[in-house]
Amino acid sequence: MLSKFMIINENNPYIEQIYLDWQNDHLSVSKEWDNYFTSLPDNKSNWQTTKSLPVDSDNYVYKQGRVQSLLWAYRDIGYLYAHLNPLGPDHGPDHSYIRNRTFDDYEKLNISDFGLHENDLNTDFFSSKSISPKKLPLKQIIDKFKAIYCKNIGVEFLHIQNKKIRKWLIHKMESTGNKSELYNTQKKIILQDLIQTEEMEKFLGTYFIGQKRFSLEGAETIVPALHFLVDNAGNHGIEDIVIGTTHRGRLSILFKILNMSAEEIFSVFDDRPNPGKIEGGGDVKYHIGYETDHIHEDGGSIHISLVSNPSHLESVDPVVEGKARAIQDRKGEKGRARVLPVLIHGDAAFCGQGVVTETINLSQLPGYRTGGTVHIIINNQIGFTTPGSHGRSTLLTTDIAKMLEIPIFHVNGDYPESIVHVVNLALAYRQTFQKDVIIDIFCYRKHGHNEGDEPSFTHPYMYRLIKKHEGIARRYGKVCVENGSFPGDEQTNYRNYFKSYLKNSLENERKHEIKRLDSSQGPEWEDFKNRADFKFNETVSIGRLKKIAAHITSVPEGFNIHPKLQGILKKKVRLLEETGQVDWAFAESLAFGTLLQDSIAIRMSGQDITRGTFSQRNLTWWDVKAD
Repeated sequence: MLSKFMIINENNPYIEQIYLDWQNDHLSVSKEWDNYFTSLPDNKSNWQTTKSLPVDSDNYVYKQGRVQSLLWAYRDIGYLYAHLNPLGPDHGPDHSYIRNRTFDDYEKLNISDFGLHENDLNTDFFSSKSISPKKLPLKQIIDKFKAIYCKNIGVEFLHIQNKKIRKWLIHKMESTGNKSELYNTQKKIILQDLIQTEEMEKFLGTYFIGQKRFSLEGAETIVPALHFLVDNAGNHGIEDIVIGTTHRGRLSILFKILNMSAEEIFSVFDDRPNPGKIEGGGDVKYHIGYETDHIHEDGGSIHISLVSNPSHLESVDPVVEGKARAIQDRKGEKGRARVLPVLIHGDAAFCGQGVVTETINLSQLPGYRTGGTVHIIINNQIGFTTPGSHGRSTLLTTDIAKMLEIPIFHVNGDYPESIVHVVNLALAYRQTFQKDVIIDIFCYRKHGHNEGDEPSFTHPYMYRLIKKHEGIARRYGKVCVENGSFPGDEQTNYRNYFKSYLKNSLENERKHEIKRLDSSQGPEWEDFKNRADFKFNETVSIGRLKKIAAHITSVPEGFNIHPKLQGILKKKVRLLEETGQVDWAFAESLAFGTLLQDSIAIRMSGQDITRGTFSQRNLTWWDVKAD
């Protein structure tokens, strides 16, 4: 179709020749061109060739080309004009979520900038393969593309050169209007998640005054996002999810997504000092890991593990990838598609900590590939006390990810249905292409960095806006009243019921001994304690070692090993045969051999790992005569 071409002056001779051929014989051109020329208005016969080839701005073909340019501009930079900030389009020059945002630097989406005029708005043009009907008045086409690319979702994907991925994303977004039609039951689940998260955070702030909890308030939509991610994962054949997350919102995620009881959470806040406790105390509640089986409504289940993390938040990223990779390898050939790593980041940390970039850079290497990670950014638009304009040189925190072909979905955190749509789209993308995907949720931080911090010291204007801003549970509650999915009186009853549940849970926790948190990370880790006390067989016969040595030093027939390396291997075998002794490097290789004979898998990673930093290991050989 014509949409495959950029119609500009230089293309006119080619198009005119095709048109002349078509006039003589309709079968002489492709089906796409035949359909296109057939659809032209009655004045198409006035299109004549000319030696000077001036641009006829009233020509329909020229106008169609201008329309296509406009639509590609929406796909390219629509995210710059999307309504992403729940606090408004801007909140002060020092707090803008887009650094040095000067719109004069960017292409406009005005029709006049594309050679189109007001009188073209009622003219029918071709729009997109994925939009039905194919031809619409220009005004309707623009309205559709604004809703797809400039509403509550902004998408960056034209840095991706893979045409299959581009076509897939365009079709998925444009065929649906970039939104999902949710059932009333699904809308009710979203609001219940928001109410529970809001009330849990408020309860902790009321009954555990002065204790740090790194509240999720202002970003509560993370919980329904994860809820729908977990529920939908089973439909894609995913059996395990490995999550790494920051301090902020960790307790709400433990409660709502990993089904940790309220009593268990309260017991951590009520923790009594214990000088002999190995793990210590302090803010350990924000570091703990947990595991659970999430049960779906249809009776199916999916295993979820939340990995423990240090205060250097993003350090957990490669740990999550490593754990996910290990589980995938245990599951065999299709393990990549059956195990999903999910990383939850803060906006400042995502672009500020190098380990994020390093982890993403490893994502497509054979030794580290995990079949794609879903990255979710809690974009508070501030890092501790630093706004984005002072904390990064990039336009957006996600720009570092554009070094790879990773689609980036920006979403307004005040629109949970849009977030659920993006989560489902991101999951489908990951399972289809086995690549990373980023969901950047623009929200805000209701309190300071922690509950003991006063953020208005450094950001008075921003926090005046936050103080006046209605919470997402209340805002979405009104939406549910309007659409009839969750009437107002039922919302009030549900909120009161949950408040009573929290009070009863606290009373129960303070009256009875609560089982301590199990952060063992699953049955495979049960034998690993705080010290190296696992049992193993310390003795291996000399005969077994000699067999292993002979095997790992035998050069296959026809293989041209490096002469120096062959000499080194012969010396190692001779030392073992004659003296029964080995050097450290050969001892390591023999140890690997005994483990492999016992069907114990070995995974090593790192630069020069097969050769060894000092050329001591040489577990991989290269044919010196091969190309």
